[in-house]
Amino acid sequence: MTGCAFETTKGEAPRPLAGLKVHFAGICGIGMSGLAHLAAARGAIVSGCDVSTNGQAGALAAAGIRLWNGHSPEHVGGHDLVVHTAAMPEDHPELAAARELGISVLSRTRMLARIQRDYKSLCVTGAHGKTTTTWMLARLLIVGGLDPTVLVGGVVSELNGNWRAGKGRWLVCEVDESDGQMVEMRPDASVITNVDREHLEHCGGFEGLLDEFRRYMAATEVGGLLAICGDDPHLPRLARDIGRKAVRYGLSEECDVLAENLRLYPMASAFDAVGPWGRVDGITLPMPGRHNVVNALAAVVVAREMGICEARLREALASCPRVNRRLQIRGDAFGATVVEDYGHHPTEIRETLRAARRFCREKLLVVFQPHRYTRTKCLMTDFATAFDDADRVLVLPIYAASEAPIEGVDSARLVEAISAQGNTEVEAVGDFDAAVRRLSMLAGPGDVILIQGAGDVYKVADKLVG
Repeated sequence: MTGCAFETTKGEAPRPLAGLKVHFAGICGIGMSGLAHLAAARGAIVSGCDVSTNGQAGALAAAGIRLWNGHSPEHVGGHDLVVHTAAMPEDHPELAAARELGISVLSRTRMLARIQRDYKSLCVTGAHGKTTTTWMLARLLIVGGLDPTVLVGGVVSELNGNWRAGKGRWLVCEVDESDGQMVEMRPDASVITNVDREHLEHCGGFEGLLDEFRRYMAATEVGGLLAICGDDPHLPRLARDIGRKAVRYGLSEECDVLAENLRLYPMASAFDAVGPWGRVDGITLPMPGRHNVVNALAAVVVAREMGICEARLREALASCPRVNRRLQIRGDAFGATVVEDYGHHPTEIRETLRAARRFCREKLLVVFQPHRYTRTKCLMTDFATAFDDADRVLVLPIYAASEAPIEGVDSARLVEAISAQGNTEVEAVGDFDAAVRRLSMLAGPGDVILIQGAGDVYKVADKLVG
Protein backbone atom coordinates (compact mmCIF):
# COMPACT_ATOMS: atom_id res chain seq x y z
CA MET A 1 0.00 0.00 0.00
CA THR A 2 1.48 3.29 -1.10
CA GLY A 3 -1.12 5.88 -0.25
CA CYS A 4 -4.18 6.65 -2.36
CA ALA A 5 -4.60 3.77 -4.82
CA PHE A 6 -7.68 5.23 -6.51
CA GLU A 7 -9.14 8.68 -7.07
CA THR A 8 -11.31 10.00 -4.26
CA THR A 9 -12.01 13.57 -5.37
CA LYS A 10 -15.55 14.87 -5.45
CA GLY A 11 -17.38 15.33 -8.72
CA GLU A 12 -20.80 16.21 -10.00
CA ALA A 13 -23.74 14.48 -8.34
CA PRO A 14 -24.97 11.39 -10.23
CA ARG A 15 -27.62 11.96 -12.87
CA PRO A 16 -31.15 11.94 -11.47
CA LEU A 17 -33.83 9.33 -12.08
CA ALA A 18 -36.35 12.10 -12.70
CA GLY A 19 -39.73 10.86 -13.84
CA LEU A 20 -38.91 7.14 -13.73
CA LYS A 21 -41.84 5.31 -12.12
CA VAL A 22 -40.49 2.53 -9.89
CA HIS A 23 -42.49 0.04 -7.84
CA PHE A 24 -40.74 -1.86 -5.00
CA ALA A 25 -42.39 -5.22 -4.22
CA GLY A 26 -41.35 -6.01 -0.65
CA ILE A 27 -40.44 -2.40 0.11
CA CYS A 28 -40.29 -2.65 3.91
CA GLY A 29 -37.21 -4.87 3.97
CA ILE A 30 -34.13 -3.06 5.22
CA GLY A 31 -32.28 -3.27 1.90
CA MET A 32 -35.31 -2.52 -0.25
CA SER A 33 -36.38 0.50 1.81
CA GLY A 34 -32.96 2.13 1.48
CA LEU A 35 -32.97 1.67 -2.29
CA ALA A 36 -36.49 3.08 -2.49
CA HIS A 37 -35.50 6.18 -0.50
CA LEU A 38 -32.44 6.75 -2.68
CA ALA A 39 -34.42 6.31 -5.90
CA ALA A 40 -36.98 8.86 -4.66
CA ALA A 41 -34.23 11.28 -3.61
CA ARG A 42 -32.83 11.09 -7.13
CA GLY A 43 -36.13 12.01 -8.72
CA ALA A 44 -37.93 8.71 -9.30
CA ILE A 45 -41.66 8.41 -8.61
CA VAL A 46 -41.66 5.54 -6.13
CA SER A 47 -44.37 3.26 -4.80
CA GLY A 48 -44.20 -0.03 -2.94
CA CYS A 49 -46.01 -2.83 -1.20
CA ASP A 50 -45.30 -5.50 1.41
CA VAL A 51 -47.13 -8.33 3.14
CA SER A 52 -46.47 -6.72 6.50
CA THR A 53 -45.35 -3.26 7.50
CA ASN A 54 -42.64 -2.50 10.04
CA GLY A 55 -40.68 0.47 11.31
CA GLN A 56 -39.59 1.38 7.78
CA ALA A 57 -43.15 2.04 6.62
CA GLY A 58 -43.50 5.32 8.50
CA ALA A 59 -40.28 6.76 7.09
CA LEU A 60 -41.22 5.66 3.56
CA ALA A 61 -44.66 7.27 3.83
CA ALA A 62 -43.12 10.45 5.26
CA ALA A 63 -40.92 10.63 2.15
CA GLY A 64 -44.04 10.72 -0.02
CA ILE A 65 -43.79 7.11 -1.17
CA ARG A 66 -47.15 5.45 -1.82
CA LEU A 67 -47.55 2.17 0.07
CA TRP A 68 -49.94 -0.77 -0.23
CA ASN A 69 -50.49 -3.55 2.31
CA GLY A 70 -50.11 -6.93 0.66
CA HIS A 71 -49.24 -7.87 -2.92
CA SER A 72 -51.46 -7.61 -5.99
CA PRO A 73 -50.90 -7.58 -9.76
CA GLU A 74 -52.93 -4.36 -9.78
CA HIS A 75 -50.04 -2.53 -8.10
CA VAL A 76 -47.67 -2.67 -11.08
CA GLY A 77 -49.67 -0.98 -13.83
CA GLY A 78 -48.31 2.34 -15.08
CA HIS A 79 -44.77 1.78 -13.83
CA ASP A 80 -41.52 1.76 -15.82
CA LEU A 81 -39.69 -0.63 -13.50
CA VAL A 82 -40.56 -3.17 -10.79
CA VAL A 83 -37.92 -4.05 -8.19
CA HIS A 84 -38.49 -7.11 -6.02
CA THR A 85 -37.02 -8.57 -2.88
CA ALA A 86 -35.08 -11.83 -3.05
CA ALA A 87 -37.79 -13.48 -0.93
CA MET A 88 -40.26 -13.10 -3.81
CA PRO A 89 -40.15 -15.96 -6.34
CA GLU A 90 -39.67 -15.11 -10.02
CA ASP A 91 -43.13 -16.50 -10.86
CA HIS A 92 -44.93 -14.33 -8.30
CA PRO A 93 -48.21 -12.96 -9.76
CA GLU A 94 -47.07 -9.35 -9.27
CA LEU A 95 -43.89 -9.96 -11.26
CA ALA A 96 -45.72 -12.02 -13.88
CA ALA A 97 -48.17 -9.15 -14.39
CA ALA A 98 -45.31 -6.69 -14.83
CA ARG A 99 -43.70 -8.85 -17.50
CA GLU A 100 -47.01 -9.28 -19.33
CA LEU A 101 -47.27 -5.48 -19.45
CA GLY A 102 -43.73 -5.16 -20.79
CA ILE A 103 -42.42 -3.59 -17.58
CA SER A 104 -38.78 -4.23 -16.70
CA VAL A 105 -38.29 -6.39 -13.58
CA LEU A 106 -35.13 -6.31 -11.46
CA SER A 107 -34.09 -8.00 -8.23
CA ARG A 108 -32.93 -5.78 -5.38
CA THR A 109 -29.28 -6.64 -6.03
CA ARG A 110 -29.60 -5.90 -9.76
CA MET A 111 -31.23 -2.56 -8.95
CA LEU A 112 -28.34 -1.78 -6.62
CA ALA A 113 -25.90 -2.72 -9.40
CA ARG A 114 -27.73 -0.36 -11.76
CA ILE A 115 -27.52 2.53 -9.29
CA GLN A 116 -23.88 1.69 -8.56
CA ARG A 117 -22.85 2.52 -12.13
CA ASP A 118 -23.46 6.22 -11.44
CA TYR A 119 -20.87 6.32 -8.63
CA LYS A 120 -17.45 5.21 -7.59
CA SER A 121 -18.36 2.42 -5.21
CA LEU A 122 -16.99 1.01 -1.98
CA CYS A 123 -18.86 -2.25 -1.38
CA VAL A 124 -18.84 -4.51 1.68
CA THR A 125 -19.86 -8.14 1.69
CA GLY A 126 -19.33 -11.25 3.82
CA ALA A 127 -21.23 -13.63 6.04
CA HIS A 128 -20.92 -11.63 9.27
CA GLY A 129 -20.18 -8.06 10.29
CA LYS A 130 -20.90 -6.43 6.95
CA THR A 131 -23.55 -4.00 8.25
CA THR A 132 -21.36 -2.64 11.05
CA THR A 133 -18.34 -2.52 8.73
CA THR A 134 -20.35 -0.70 6.04
CA TRP A 135 -21.42 1.93 8.54
CA MET A 136 -17.89 2.37 9.91
CA LEU A 137 -16.58 2.90 6.37
CA ALA A 138 -19.41 5.26 5.51
CA ARG A 139 -18.76 7.36 8.59
CA LEU A 140 -15.08 7.41 7.76
CA LEU A 141 -15.86 8.97 4.37
CA ILE A 142 -18.39 11.38 5.91
CA VAL A 143 -15.95 12.63 8.57
CA GLY A 144 -13.21 12.63 5.91
CA GLY A 145 -15.19 15.18 3.89
CA LEU A 146 -16.04 12.97 0.88
CA ASP A 147 -19.82 13.38 1.32
CA PRO A 148 -20.74 9.84 0.21
CA THR A 149 -24.08 8.31 -0.67
CA VAL A 150 -24.73 5.46 1.76
CA LEU A 151 -26.89 2.34 1.80
CA VAL A 152 -26.51 0.28 4.98
CA GLY A 153 -28.38 -2.85 6.08
CA GLY A 154 -29.54 -1.45 9.41
CA VAL A 155 -30.95 1.68 10.99
CA VAL A 156 -28.36 4.19 12.22
CA SER A 157 -29.32 7.04 14.54
CA GLU A 158 -26.92 9.47 12.87
CA LEU A 159 -28.57 8.85 9.49
CA ASN A 160 -32.06 8.82 11.00
CA GLY A 161 -32.53 5.70 8.90
CA ASN A 162 -30.55 3.36 6.68
CA TRP A 163 -29.49 5.59 3.81
CA ARG A 164 -27.89 8.90 2.89
CA ALA A 165 -27.86 10.84 -0.39
CA GLY A 166 -24.50 12.59 -0.63
CA LYS A 167 -23.16 14.94 -3.28
CA GLY A 168 -19.77 13.28 -3.59
CA ARG A 169 -18.71 10.64 -6.09
CA TRP A 170 -18.62 7.69 -3.68
CA LEU A 171 -21.35 5.17 -2.91
CA VAL A 172 -20.74 3.08 0.22
CA CYS A 173 -23.05 0.09 0.25
CA GLU A 174 -23.60 -3.35 1.68
CA VAL A 175 -23.76 -6.24 -0.78
CA ASP A 176 -25.79 -9.21 0.40
CA GLU A 177 -24.40 -12.62 -0.49
CA SER A 178 -27.66 -14.35 0.42
CA ASP A 179 -29.34 -14.29 -3.01
CA GLY A 180 -26.44 -15.53 -5.16
CA GLN A 181 -26.37 -12.29 -7.20
CA MET A 182 -23.48 -10.34 -5.68
CA VAL A 183 -21.43 -10.95 -8.85
CA GLU A 184 -23.73 -8.41 -10.56
CA MET A 185 -21.77 -5.69 -8.74
CA ARG A 186 -18.67 -4.00 -10.17
CA PRO A 187 -17.03 -2.32 -7.16
CA ASP A 188 -14.20 0.19 -7.39
CA ALA A 189 -13.20 -0.94 -3.92
CA SER A 190 -14.28 -4.03 -1.97
CA VAL A 191 -14.13 -5.13 1.64
CA ILE A 192 -14.89 -8.79 2.36
CA THR A 193 -15.35 -9.64 6.04
CA ASN A 194 -15.50 -13.46 5.99
CA VAL A 195 -17.08 -16.56 4.46
CA ASP A 196 -19.28 -19.01 6.37
CA ARG A 197 -21.72 -21.85 5.76
CA GLU A 198 -24.71 -19.61 5.21
CA HIS A 199 -27.22 -19.12 2.34
CA LEU A 200 -25.97 -22.23 0.56
CA GLU A 201 -29.30 -22.86 -1.17
CA HIS A 202 -28.53 -20.30 -3.90
CA CYS A 203 -25.16 -21.70 -4.95
CA GLY A 204 -25.37 -25.47 -4.65
CA GLY A 205 -23.31 -25.88 -1.50
CA PHE A 206 -20.23 -24.43 0.16
CA GLU A 207 -17.90 -24.87 -2.83
CA GLY A 208 -20.41 -22.99 -4.94
CA LEU A 209 -20.44 -20.20 -2.35
CA LEU A 210 -16.64 -19.99 -2.46
CA ASP A 211 -16.84 -19.69 -6.23
CA GLU A 212 -19.31 -16.79 -5.83
CA PHE A 213 -16.76 -14.98 -3.69
CA ARG A 214 -13.99 -15.68 -6.22
CA ARG A 215 -16.12 -14.16 -8.97
CA TYR A 216 -16.99 -11.18 -6.78
CA MET A 217 -13.29 -10.55 -6.07
CA ALA A 218 -12.55 -10.75 -9.80
CA ALA A 219 -15.34 -8.22 -10.48
CA THR A 220 -13.61 -5.58 -8.32
CA GLU A 221 -11.97 -3.04 -10.62
CA VAL A 222 -8.34 -3.76 -11.49
CA GLY A 223 -6.25 -1.21 -9.63
CA GLY A 224 -8.98 -0.75 -7.03
CA LEU A 225 -8.78 -1.74 -3.41
CA LEU A 226 -9.52 -5.34 -2.43
CA ALA A 227 -9.41 -5.64 1.37
CA ILE A 228 -10.07 -9.05 2.93
CA CYS A 229 -10.07 -10.34 6.48
CA GLY A 230 -6.85 -12.32 6.72
CA ASP A 231 -8.13 -14.23 9.76
CA ASP A 232 -10.68 -15.99 7.57
CA PRO A 233 -9.50 -19.47 6.52
CA HIS A 234 -10.81 -19.10 2.95
CA LEU A 235 -10.45 -15.52 1.69
CA PRO A 236 -6.63 -15.35 1.19
CA ARG A 237 -6.74 -18.56 -0.83
CA LEU A 238 -9.61 -17.29 -2.98
CA ALA A 239 -7.64 -14.15 -3.81
CA ARG A 240 -4.61 -16.24 -4.78
CA ASP A 241 -6.81 -18.49 -6.93
CA ILE A 242 -7.68 -15.58 -9.22
CA GLY A 243 -4.31 -13.84 -9.01
CA ARG A 244 -5.63 -10.73 -7.23
CA LYS A 245 -3.48 -8.73 -4.84
CA ALA A 246 -5.45 -8.14 -1.65
CA VAL A 247 -4.77 -6.21 1.53
CA ARG A 248 -5.26 -8.62 4.44
CA TYR A 249 -6.44 -7.14 7.74
CA GLY A 250 -7.02 -8.90 11.04
CA LEU A 251 -5.49 -10.24 14.23
CA SER A 252 -3.19 -12.94 12.84
CA GLU A 253 0.49 -12.27 12.20
CA GLU A 254 0.11 -13.04 8.48
CA CYS A 255 -2.07 -9.95 7.95
CA ASP A 256 -0.81 -6.82 6.19
CA VAL A 257 -2.72 -4.57 8.60
CA LEU A 258 -2.71 -5.90 12.14
CA ALA A 259 -4.38 -4.88 15.41
CA GLU A 260 -1.97 -4.83 18.32
CA ASN A 261 -2.28 -3.96 22.01
CA LEU A 262 -6.00 -4.81 22.17
CA ARG A 263 -7.90 -3.39 25.14
CA LEU A 264 -11.37 -4.90 25.44
CA TYR A 265 -13.64 -3.03 27.86
CA PRO A 266 -17.24 -3.75 28.88
CA MET A 267 -18.73 -1.31 26.35
CA ALA A 268 -15.75 -0.23 24.24
CA SER A 269 -12.49 -1.32 22.63
CA ALA A 270 -9.08 0.16 21.86
CA PHE A 271 -6.16 -0.96 19.73
CA ASP A 272 -3.16 0.10 17.67
CA ALA A 273 -3.12 -0.52 13.92
CA VAL A 274 0.15 -1.56 12.27
CA GLY A 275 0.68 -1.76 8.52
CA PRO A 276 3.24 -1.20 5.75
CA TRP A 277 2.71 2.54 6.23
CA GLY A 278 3.63 2.42 9.94
CA ARG A 279 1.45 2.66 13.05
CA VAL A 280 -1.75 4.38 14.05
CA ASP A 281 -1.78 4.20 17.85
CA GLY A 282 -4.62 4.72 20.28
CA ILE A 283 -7.65 3.98 18.11
CA THR A 284 -10.76 3.78 20.27
CA LEU A 285 -14.14 2.35 19.40
CA PRO A 286 -17.41 2.74 21.39
CA MET A 287 -18.27 -0.91 20.69
CA PRO A 288 -17.20 -4.03 22.59
CA GLY A 289 -15.72 -7.23 21.22
CA ARG A 290 -12.79 -8.51 19.18
CA HIS A 291 -15.05 -8.82 16.15
CA ASN A 292 -15.67 -5.07 16.14
CA VAL A 293 -11.93 -4.40 16.35
CA VAL A 294 -11.54 -6.46 13.18
CA ASN A 295 -14.41 -4.56 11.55
CA ALA A 296 -12.68 -1.30 12.45
CA LEU A 297 -9.44 -2.49 10.86
CA ALA A 298 -11.24 -2.50 7.52
CA ALA A 299 -11.90 1.22 8.07
CA VAL A 300 -8.20 1.75 8.81
CA VAL A 301 -7.25 0.07 5.52
CA VAL A 302 -9.63 2.29 3.55
CA ALA A 303 -8.51 5.44 5.38
CA ARG A 304 -4.84 4.81 4.59
CA GLU A 305 -5.60 4.00 0.95
CA MET A 306 -7.72 7.13 0.55
CA GLY A 307 -5.22 9.38 2.23
CA ILE A 308 -7.59 10.38 5.05
CA CYS A 309 -5.53 11.78 7.88
CA GLU A 310 -5.05 9.97 11.19
CA ALA A 311 -6.96 12.63 13.13
CA ARG A 312 -10.07 12.16 11.00
CA LEU A 313 -9.69 8.37 11.19
CA ARG A 314 -9.56 8.43 14.98
CA GLU A 315 -12.45 10.89 15.17
CA ALA A 316 -14.67 8.80 12.86
CA LEU A 317 -14.17 5.60 14.84
CA ALA A 318 -14.10 7.06 18.36
CA SER A 319 -17.52 8.67 17.94
CA CYS A 320 -19.12 6.10 15.65
CA PRO A 321 -22.65 5.25 16.87
CA ARG A 322 -23.75 1.65 16.68
CA VAL A 323 -26.16 0.31 14.12
CA ASN A 324 -29.49 -0.45 15.79
CA ARG A 325 -29.91 -4.05 17.00
CA ARG A 326 -26.13 -4.55 17.24
CA LEU A 327 -25.53 -5.00 20.96
CA GLN A 328 -27.92 -2.10 21.44
CA ILE A 329 -28.82 -1.24 25.02
CA ARG A 330 -32.60 -0.80 25.13
CA GLY A 331 -33.18 -0.07 28.81
CA ASP A 332 -33.91 -1.89 32.08
CA ALA A 333 -36.40 -4.51 33.18
CA PHE A 334 -36.69 -6.33 36.53
CA GLY A 335 -33.41 -4.65 37.54
CA ALA A 336 -31.56 -6.16 34.57
CA THR A 337 -30.07 -4.44 31.52
CA VAL A 338 -31.94 -5.25 28.29
CA VAL A 339 -29.69 -5.55 25.23
CA GLU A 340 -30.78 -6.34 21.67
CA ASP A 341 -28.69 -7.97 18.95
CA TYR A 342 -29.46 -8.98 15.37
CA GLY A 343 -27.06 -11.93 15.20
CA HIS A 344 -28.79 -15.11 14.04
CA HIS A 345 -25.95 -17.39 12.90
CA PRO A 346 -23.97 -19.48 15.43
CA THR A 347 -20.74 -17.61 14.67
CA GLU A 348 -22.43 -14.27 15.33
CA ILE A 349 -24.13 -15.51 18.49
CA ARG A 350 -20.83 -16.74 19.98
CA GLU A 351 -19.15 -13.36 19.40
CA THR A 352 -22.14 -11.44 20.78
CA LEU A 353 -22.33 -13.53 23.96
CA ARG A 354 -18.57 -13.25 24.46
CA ALA A 355 -18.84 -9.45 24.26
CA ALA A 356 -21.96 -9.36 26.49
CA ARG A 357 -20.12 -11.30 29.18
CA ARG A 358 -17.75 -8.34 29.60
CA PHE A 359 -20.50 -6.05 30.89
CA CYS A 360 -22.63 -8.69 32.63
CA ARG A 361 -22.09 -8.69 36.41
CA GLU A 362 -24.46 -11.54 37.23
CA LYS A 363 -26.53 -13.83 34.98
CA LEU A 364 -26.61 -13.63 31.18
CA LEU A 365 -30.16 -14.50 30.09
CA VAL A 366 -30.78 -14.95 26.36
CA VAL A 367 -34.08 -14.87 24.48
CA PHE A 368 -33.37 -16.42 21.08
CA GLN A 369 -35.63 -16.55 18.05
CA PRO A 370 -34.27 -18.96 15.41
CA HIS A 371 -34.44 -17.49 11.91
CA ARG A 372 -35.55 -19.74 9.02
CA TYR A 373 -36.20 -23.46 9.06
CA THR A 374 -33.44 -24.15 6.54
CA ARG A 375 -30.77 -22.40 8.61
CA THR A 376 -31.90 -24.11 11.82
CA LYS A 377 -31.78 -27.52 10.14
CA CYS A 378 -28.42 -27.00 8.42
CA LEU A 379 -26.68 -25.53 11.48
CA MET A 380 -28.40 -27.42 14.32
CA THR A 381 -25.10 -28.85 15.61
CA ASP A 382 -23.44 -25.41 15.57
CA PHE A 383 -26.41 -23.78 17.31
CA ALA A 384 -26.17 -26.42 20.05
CA THR A 385 -22.80 -25.05 21.21
CA ALA A 386 -23.31 -21.37 20.33
CA PHE A 387 -24.87 -20.46 23.70
CA ASP A 388 -22.18 -21.81 26.02
CA ASP A 389 -21.52 -18.33 27.48
CA ALA A 390 -25.17 -17.91 28.53
CA ASP A 391 -26.56 -18.88 31.93
CA ARG A 392 -30.02 -19.58 30.54
CA VAL A 393 -31.57 -19.51 27.07
CA LEU A 394 -35.27 -19.09 26.27
CA VAL A 395 -35.96 -20.36 22.74
CA LEU A 396 -38.93 -18.95 20.84
CA PRO A 397 -40.65 -20.61 17.85
CA ILE A 398 -38.77 -20.36 14.56
CA TYR A 399 -39.29 -17.16 12.54
CA ALA A 400 -40.16 -18.55 9.11
CA ALA A 401 -39.14 -15.55 6.93
CA SER A 402 -41.45 -16.80 4.15
CA GLU A 403 -40.19 -20.39 4.37
CA ALA A 404 -42.43 -23.44 4.68
CA PRO A 405 -41.97 -25.53 7.84
CA ILE A 406 -39.64 -28.53 7.70
CA GLU A 407 -40.79 -31.68 9.46
CA GLY A 408 -38.72 -32.36 12.56
CA VAL A 409 -37.19 -28.88 12.63
CA ASP A 410 -38.59 -26.72 15.41
CA SER A 411 -37.61 -24.90 18.58
CA ALA A 412 -38.20 -28.02 20.70
CA ARG A 413 -35.57 -29.87 18.69
CA LEU A 414 -33.15 -26.98 19.13
CA VAL A 415 -33.77 -26.96 22.90
CA GLU A 416 -32.91 -30.66 22.97
CA ALA A 417 -29.69 -30.05 21.06
CA ILE A 418 -28.56 -27.22 23.37
CA SER A 419 -29.54 -29.16 26.48
CA ALA A 420 -27.57 -32.22 25.37
CA GLN A 421 -24.36 -30.17 25.56
CA GLY A 422 -24.94 -29.61 29.28
CA ASN A 423 -23.30 -26.17 29.28
CA THR A 424 -26.32 -23.92 29.85
CA GLU A 425 -29.90 -24.08 31.08
CA VAL A 426 -32.38 -23.93 28.21
CA GLU A 427 -36.14 -24.03 27.77
CA ALA A 428 -38.74 -23.34 25.09
CA VAL A 429 -41.24 -20.49 25.40
CA GLY A 430 -44.34 -20.33 23.25
CA ASP A 431 -44.55 -16.61 22.47
CA PHE A 432 -43.29 -13.15 23.40
CA ASP A 433 -45.60 -12.74 26.39
CA ALA A 434 -44.46 -16.10 27.77
CA ALA A 435 -40.84 -14.99 27.42
CA VAL A 436 -41.55 -11.80 29.37
CA ARG A 437 -43.35 -13.71 32.13
CA ARG A 438 -40.46 -16.16 32.45
CA LEU A 439 -37.92 -13.33 32.58
CA SER A 440 -39.89 -11.70 35.37
CA MET A 441 -39.13 -14.83 37.44
CA LEU A 442 -35.48 -15.18 36.38
CA ALA A 443 -33.99 -11.70 36.04
CA GLY A 444 -32.61 -9.41 38.72
CA PRO A 445 -30.13 -6.61 39.39
CA GLY A 446 -26.78 -7.02 37.63
CA ASP A 447 -28.19 -9.44 35.06
CA VAL A 448 -28.19 -8.87 31.30
CA ILE A 449 -31.20 -9.88 29.21
CA LEU A 450 -29.98 -10.38 25.64
CA ILE A 451 -32.69 -10.37 22.96
CA GLN A 452 -31.13 -12.27 20.05
CA GLY A 453 -32.31 -12.82 16.47
CA ALA A 454 -33.07 -11.31 13.07
CA GLY A 455 -36.85 -11.64 12.99
CA ASP A 456 -39.42 -9.77 15.06
CA VAL A 457 -37.92 -10.79 18.41
CA TYR A 458 -37.21 -7.08 19.02
CA LYS A 459 -40.84 -6.96 20.18
CA VAL A 460 -39.75 -8.77 23.35
CA ALA A 461 -37.41 -5.87 24.09
CA ASP A 462 -40.25 -3.45 23.33
CA LYS A 463 -42.46 -5.22 25.89
CA LEU A 464 -39.70 -5.28 28.50
CA VAL A 465 -38.74 -1.61 28.34
CA GLY A 466 -41.93 -0.07 26.95
